[in-house]
Amino acid sequence: MRKNALANLAIVVGAGAFGSFCRWLQNQIAFDETGLSTNSPLNILVFLVVLGAAIWFFLIVQGIHEKNMTVSDNVRTALKGTGDRQMTAPMIIAAVEVLGGLILILTGLDNSSPALTLVFGVCAMVSGIITPVVFRSIGSDVSDGTIALLMTIPILLYGIGLINCYKIHATNPSVWVYSIQILAYACCAIAFYYVAGFAYGRTSPFKTLYFIMLGAFLSILVVADSLNLGLVLIIVSNAALLLVYLVRLMSNMEASPEDPEKVRSEERSSFLTKLQGRFQSRSVDAEEKVDEILQDFHDEKK
Repeated sequence: MRKNALANLAIVVGAGAFGSFCRWLQNQIAFDETGLSTNSPLNILVFLVVLGAAIWFFLIVQGIHEKNMTVSDNVRTALKGTGDRQMTAPMIIAAVEVLGGLILILTGLDNSSPALTLVFGVCAMVSGIITPVVFRSIGSDVSDGTIALLMTIPILLYGIGLINCYKIHATNPSVWVYSIQILAYACCAIAFYYVAGFAYGRTSPFKTLYFIMLGAFLSILVVADSLNLGLVLIIVSNAALLLVYLVRLMSNMEASPEDPEKVRSEERSSFLTKLQGRFQSRSVDAEEKVDEILQDFHDEKK
């Protein structure tokens, strides 16, 4: 499944890049000097791109489901990495997110919600620091409870981000300005929630795959907005983190073993069918024998 995992990663990144370009065009053309949205066809185009991506990802996940693919309920098995450089990506992601949080704290507090922005930046730095810890814990003897607690931090981060984004744009009459950012935060929060479910013993692999793909796509798309550099780095690093989870989760998927009860039911049905066929054939043979005896009896009487 690793080839499929890399192919789906490329699909998400490619769709995100195309969506980001469409969003950039929308920002350049579909808003007037005051920042209000105009009646531009680009508004419809961006909506269709997001809708199309959501449907596309659903079909991909549905195809995986129909192939009876499954993954272990154990977080260590489901998200295990392979190779000597499996910690390279988490370390880079961590560095970028910590840098983003620091830049946001230093340069991004000049808005209508500075206190919550500060909390968001600090939470992003903490989330970045614990990222390599989570991946090391998955391959070590650290308890599942500790892993579950660490994996909760990104969910908290995006919960704070949702509230902060709404507070900053609460007075903005143009929903298009921040709608993609709200969607990206919401989908990422749900994606990290489902990923954390593997540590909590409440797994839903296909929902996890879907929201990982959708959250990463929307995160790439929102980069086209005029955001603080620190915020962009936080969003991009978490999109990359979701894609790492996507590759690991899909790489560790295997064909689902057949349900033993279903196998027994099919064997029982097959046995009964064969047995019924034998009885029917014997019944036909008996009838033929009786007909022969009666015919001989009639012949003798004549």
